[in-house]
Amino acid sequence: METIKQILTLFGGVSVFVYGLKQISENAERLIGGRIEKRLTAAVKNPFGGLAVGAVASAIAQSSIAVNMMTVGFAGGSVPFYGLTSVVVGANIGTTVTAQIISVSGLDGAAVWIFFAFIGLILSLFKGKGVRSAGGALIGLGLMFAGLVVMGDEINGLEKLAWFRGIFLSDDKFLLFLGGMALTGITQSSSGVTGVMILLAGKGLMEFENAAFMILGSNVGSCFAVVVASINKGDEKRAVAWFNLAFNLIGALIFMPFLFAFGDGIGDLFTGSTGDAGRAIANFHTVFNVLSAAAVMPFIKPLSSLTLRLVSGKKSAKKAVKGVSGVKRAVKIK
Repeated sequence: METIKQILTLFGGVSVFVYGLKQISENAERLIGGRIEKRLTAAVKNPFGGLAVGAVASAIAQSSIAVNMMTVGFAGGSVPFYGLTSVVVGANIGTTVTAQIISVSGLDGAAVWIFFAFIGLILSLFKGKGVRSAGGALIGLGLMFAGLVVMGDEINGLEKLAWFRGIFLSDDKFLLFLGGMALTGITQSSSGVTGVMILLAGKGLMEFENAAFMILGSNVGSCFAVVVASINKGDEKRAVAWFNLAFNLIGALIFMPFLFAFGDGIGDLFTGSTGDAGRAIANFHTVFNVLSAAAVMPFIKPLSSLTLRLVSGKKSAKKAVKGVSGVKRAVKIK
């Protein structure tokens, strides 16, 4: 009976944590969603502008999925296609901010963040939509850390349960990769899955190498909802979603051999002298996404053109020409 109570409480904590992230994402989207297309059009004159917009938007929304959903919605409009793929790359960097906040604050500092929920409640009583949205985001932040505290209280002893060992403590690294992919696909929150791994590592229940493989899978799993949302949409919308999936999947497959060969060394590199496994996981998450972005950004225009050509199934390419506003636009050349 005690074990059942522990599991139910743990799942409740996970639910509150993920719901908090959802509240942050939805309210942040209300704050920035109506203005982002105009800023995108101006920012992506240089692809690195799109990268910065994606990173900042995802860091604020605490969700790369939400930002990528918005990006898919903008496809086919005034923003050049390579600009949208730059935003996708940036969103993968911005989403790592959640893990950094959790790893720095930990359970000891959670009370401070939970207090933000009270401030958010007060703001939500105001009439202004912007103020109410900001209040909703603060409530979500408090709920996120409240869920983290609940999970932390119930997580000890889970290593004795077969299903827990099968998911988080498996010796099969590829199974860990698939587990991270599946968990993120179900919860639609890579930040949530990474947050749970940081908590487990902090309790000594998860090794760095296992967490690293789950993070790679989690990055891929975050793309599924975006791909599904793009089904039956226009070519550019589907191409943005598939670029997101290809970017994360190829990055994971390239990095996997290094983890297989040098997993312990990479773990020691990130853990350093502090021995803080939670910080190591958060830092790995950030560094992996930054390195992936650095590898793809110099080639973002030809890769974007290739993705669009493959998705559309047409021989025609997209060529960037200058429109009347000076912003590069994508037009078909038959």
